Amino acid sequence: MKRFPILFLMIPVVFFFSCSDDSSSDEEEDFLAPLVGTWMITTQTNSGCTMSDYNGTLDWNNSSSLLITITSDGSYTVSVCGTVDETGTISDVTETELTLCESGDNDCTPDSYVLSGNTLTVTTSDDEEFPGCTINYTLAKDTDPADLLEPFVGQWTLTSITASSCDDSSQEGTEECTECPVLTIAANCSYSFVFPDDGNGSDTETGYIVVSSTTILLCEDDSDEDCEFEDDGLMYTLSGTTLSVVSDDDNDLPGCSVSYNLVKTN
Repeated sequence: MKRFPILFLMIPVVFFFSCSDDSSSDEEEDFLAPLVGTWMITTQTNSGCTMSDYNGTLDWNNSSSLLITITSDGSYTVSVCGTVDETGTISDVTETELTLCESGDNDCTPDSYVLSGNTLTVTTSDDEEFPGCTINYTLAKDTDPADLLEPFVGQWTLTSITASSCDDSSQEGTEECTECPVLTIAANCSYSFVFPDDGNGSDTETGYIVVSSTTILLCEDDSDEDCEFEDDGLMYTLSGTTLSVVSDDDNDLPGCSVSYNLVKTN
């Protein structure tokens, strides 16, 4: 199984970085100008990896979690759900290579890039998280992540659970919810999931949410495991105030495709 931990994007892992003390020339500024702006990652493709499990493509579909902003003074900022995760400077840029250096990092390497309109493709082979891999990142310019997250912001109540395509057909069917869990999603990507009192008090799960155009990922704060789009992302269908999220890995209904049906209540 491919491993694509979401935190690999939170830059020691990200792409295109190296250091130099030279000031930017007029020519460098000309190459920098079209890169200035805010970029969202859309895909990551690994190839030629030492470990074959790392090969493959992850489609982020304009994930709402990661933004990279490049400014005209040659600095950059990486933000995750609106929180700054990394800063640095661009020490060199040519027509085909970017050389950026994370603040406090003196061991950086230039990486090649191709710019076509509002699409940027960066190629690197210097990534400790994916040894031996050639990695192509594709980014889209000036896409507003709020466009993806905004429809989810609010309070959602689980109304029913539908099991289908089960290994044991007797488990198939729909169960209506009587004491219903409530999911609250905030504009800063945080969420809370309140489960009803089972006799031992209610239980609350908190974490952060990542949304693509097809997939939703809930990353629990207290979990020791990597939160991975490839393994943990759930397909969803959103229609107005109705949300359906599908999982093929439900501990209570093994071997089933399980649809969680929620209605927006606030």
